[in-house]
This record gives sequence, structure tokens and C-alpha cells, in this order.
Amino acid sequence: MNEALRWTATAEGAAAPHEADRDATAGAGAANPPVRACILVVDDNADMRECLTRVLSPSFDVTVAEDRQAALDLVNAERSFELVLTDVMMPRLGGFGLLRALREDPRTRPMPVLLLSARAGEEASVEGLEAGADDHLIKPFAARELIARTRSALELARMRNEVAARRALELHLQQAIQARDEFLSIASHELRTPLTPLRLQVGALAQQADAVAKDASASAWLHKRLDKVRRNTERLTRLVDELLELSRVVSGRIPITLEDVDLAAVVRVVVRHFEDIGAVAESGSDVRVHLPGPVEGRWDALRLEQVVANLLSNALKYGTATPIDISLESDGRLASLIISDGGIGIPEDAHERIFERFERAAAARHYGGFGVGLYVARRILEQLGGTIRVKSAPGAGATFTATLPVAGPSPAGCAGESETVSGLH
Repeated sequence: MNEALRWTATAEGAAAPHEADRDATAGAGAANPPVRACILVVDDNADMRECLTRVLSPSFDVTVAEDRQAALDLVNAERSFELVLTDVMMPRLGGFGLLRALREDPRTRPMPVLLLSARAGEEASVEGLEAGADDHLIKPFAARELIARTRSALELARMRNEVAARRALELHLQQAIQARDEFLSIASHELRTPLTPLRLQVGALAQQADAVAKDASASAWLHKRLDKVRRNTERLTRLVDELLELSRVVSGRIPITLEDVDLAAVVRVVVRHFEDIGAVAESGSDVRVHLPGPVEGRWDALRLEQVVANLLSNALKYGTATPIDISLESDGRLASLIISDGGIGIPEDAHERIFERFERAAAARHYGGFGVGLYVARRILEQLGGTIRVKSAPGAGATFTATLPVAGPSPAGCAGESETVSGLH
């Protein structure tokens, strides 16, 4: 009690903190009052708590606690304090125990902490700073000094937060730039890959054009070369279409035109197209289609073609010449498209990641592609009110299941009629 009274006298004998606070906020309009920081004062001495509150409350919003545990309970309940001012000598582990608890919790670690102590000397101050305190004040001290130290600690904390936020933004930008550069590198490689053999085939065709009319074997050779040109052209077209569709998906402009659609007919169209362009034969896989009959719903036929095409292309790429099974199921309310392969499989920790932009379960240099097919498929299904999931394990193949409501998407989930994008027709 004597110590509190002695400190009170010192505080009141100093320049009035109320006047200092009025000077600091003079000129602030009543319509725009200054933002007041919320601080927590912790001291087991009731007189000291009252005195600290009287000194600090003109400048800050003050909450008090009588010991370490009460302070932690308030911090955990409020999570809005910007600074803690605590006495060192208190029961139940005291100020140092409170300081350690705050520094051990990631949520409160950045919070500035000021220690109050009756121990004078450099050793006491160093001890507090080494324990992680932001400042250490020796009793008794003047009210203005307490207010100034508190404001300085709050300002330093604000600056640290701004620096941390700036660093986080810089890291995010660096990651975005790295992702962009990786994408451009992969895109340029993928676009060049079919162009090189295309140029070679065109050159060879030009050299042999005169001999076609005279030699049947030359004619067969020409048709074989033309087939290769067609395949590479189709591959290049698919890559360009992927890029165009990705730009629409990222910008949120996925046009949806709802109509009565037979999903079984869509599957047949897509499979026939992949067979016609030689993609099935080139993969070495046997595509087996199991269709129970018409599976009808209120969907967008063109967008469903894209979903089926992306999933089938993924299966042909990673199926490693294993059989690919395509089946449909419907209970009258939901319809499911199921595409399975027996290929390399997908690690469990990548099951969600593969549906993100530019993500793959295997290295791009081994399998090519932009890593956007599954991302586009998921976004289209979401627009149609559906979902997609994968069941897979390394070396055990993969099964993708796309589920759609037969009645179509809810009005809020449909983008409405808009532009038409070239599909597989």
C-alpha cells in the first residue's frame, strides 16, 4: 500500500497527464475522434490498478486484471488488446510468467508487453528485455513517462505489423510472378512441341507433292504424313483452347446455356472425337464405355463436352496404356459421370491440389500439358451446380466422379446465356 501511495504521489506531482493528452489531441474534430488503443493493465495491488487506470484512461481504453491467470482469460476472451502493461512481482507466476505465456502463443506473440518493477538498476531492465518485454519501467515513475513509453511501444508494434504485412505482400507477389514465369515457360514449350514436327511434315509433303500422281506408294506415304499433320494440329488447337478457356474461367466469365441434354450422348460424341483424331490409339489405352441408356438433365451440352473431354484427356495421359472405363449413374435426382484408369495414380495429399490452376500430380516434363484441365472441369461443374472428387493412390490408378443435379443449377449458380465457345464439333 505504501508503495502505491508513493507512486501515486509521484504521478500526481508530475505534469498532469490529462493536460498532456488534451494537448496531443487538440484540434481533432468531434466528428472524427482519435482511435484509442485498448490496453490491459495487470497488477495484484488494487491501489496501483486504480492509479494506473486514472493515469492511462484519458489516452487509452483500459482493462484491468489482478493476476496472470485473470489476464490470460481476458486475452483469450477478448483478443483485442493492443498492449499489456504488467507488474513483475505478482502471485501465480507473476509478470514474467504472463510474458512467457503471451510469447508462446502465436496469436499473442506480436503483442507489446511493458513490465513494471520496483527493482532498480540495469540488471533488472536487461532481465526484462531478455525475457521478451518491449520495455521496462522502474517504480516510481512520472505519469508522462508512462504515457510516452506506452505510446512508443504501440507505435513500434504498429510499424512491425506494417513491415510484416509488406513482407507478406512481397512474398505473395514473388510467388505469383514465379507461377506466371513457370506457366509461360511450360506454355511456350507445349506450344512449340507440336509446331516443330508440323513444320517438318509440311516440308516433306511439299517435296513429295509431284510424285503422288505417279506412284501409289507415294500416295500412301502422303496420307500417312497428312494424318500426322492433322494430329499435331489437333493437339495445338486443344492447347490454345485450354488457354482461352482458362482466361474465361479465371475472370469468372463462364457462359452457361441451359437445355435438355442427354449426358450419354455427350459421352459418345467426346469418345468418338478422341478416336477420330487418333488420341485413343496414340495413348495405347482401350476406352470402354458403359452406358445404361439416356441420362437426361438440364445442363449445358457444350460445357459438359468440355468436362468429359478434360477428364478423358487426363485419363489417356496418366493411364499409361491401361484400360479406361467410362460409366454413368443416375437416381433421378443426381447424375454421375465416372472415369477410371489403371495408371500411375495420385498421392492422397494431392487429391485437392490437382484441381487448382497449373497443378499436377506428376512432373510436367514427363506428361506435358498446362495443368488446367481439371481446374476448368471443376469450375464448369460448380457453375452447373455439381461437384467432382477423385479416389486414387500411387500406382493404383485414379477414379474421377463428377456429380450433377438433374434439375440443373440453382438460379444463383447459373451465369445465364452468353457467348458461345468452340467445342468438339
